[in-house]
Amino acid sequence: MPFELSQSNEDRLNSGIAREVRTSNIPEIKDRQAAERYLLENGDDSFDQNK
Repeated sequence: MPFELSQSNEDRLNSGIAREVRTSNIPEIKDRQAAERYLLENGDDSFDQNK
């Protein structure tokens, strides 16, 4: 074959990260309000504007 079929360490790491992101339960946050709401609902009250 005129090309190499092996992956570099960086390619393997990127593939592993992409696989973990696809299989994890990471919410999609599209705006600042959604980010603040997510942080407040998950125990980070540093963004609570009422405090």
